Amino acid sequence: MAKLCVLVDFDNISLPVARGPLQPLIVQLIQAIPKATLSAYTDVEFALYGGWREGRRLTVQAQNLAPQIQAGFPMAFTPTGATTAIQVHAYLVFAPLCTPTTMLEGTFVRERNLRRFTSKFSPWAECAAPNNCGFAQLAGMRHDTQCATPGCGAVPGNILVRNEQKMVDTCMVADIAYLCGQPSVKEVVVFSSDADIWPGILLALTAGRKVVRIHPKANAQPQRHLHSSIPGALRPAYIELSC
Repeated sequence: MAKLCVLVDFDNISLPVARGPLQPLIVQLIQAIPKATLSAYTDVEFALYGGWREGRRLTVQAQNLAPQIQAGFPMAFTPTGATTAIQVHAYLVFAPLCTPTTMLEGTFVRERNLRRFTSKFSPWAECAAPNNCGFAQLAGMRHDTQCATPGCGAVPGNILVRNEQKMVDTCMVADIAYLCGQPSVKEVVVFSSDADIWPGILLALTAGRKVVRIHPKANAQPQRHLHSSIPGALRPAYIELSC
């Protein structure tokens, strides 16, 4: 019997849960998959996508997860109401399925400069003291706003930074496409709330596969503008849920 392939955008998992033990998290994700889907499989494989490499080096999070995967998987899990256990596998995705020996480097970038941003002009609806706001100096600021100090070359775009994961969504879409080329794969489960993976979901549906998309965060709002892009005949093959 073919295995069920489950693609997980680990960055969509809430931070406290993502930093906790992996096995309970995987159990929580399994329990979010519809019973009708699980009942058709004896093996479930969780592919965990994330920013696992900073340059060539494993990130701290990857170093934390790798030994847990080695020690805790595969594991047997019996869904509620079932009489037979399923074998659950998990692995960190370092390369797309089409080229499994080509490791993707730089999937995590630390302190990347914010580019091409602008801030709203005040007053802001969330502000408790519009006439005395501590953020007043940020009103209308852009990434290239010049410092008022003569000779200073600093701009906000070089000072405000964020950590980013790169190539993760596109790798998920590429792997969905690859799986759709495997005759044994009849359906795909995706844990992600990112709109960037939607083309991959449409591809899978068009290729005749069933897709279960599960939002890792509870009470996530349906993205109706995306749903409307599914051709009517394919809509029964798509299920969207929240954990």
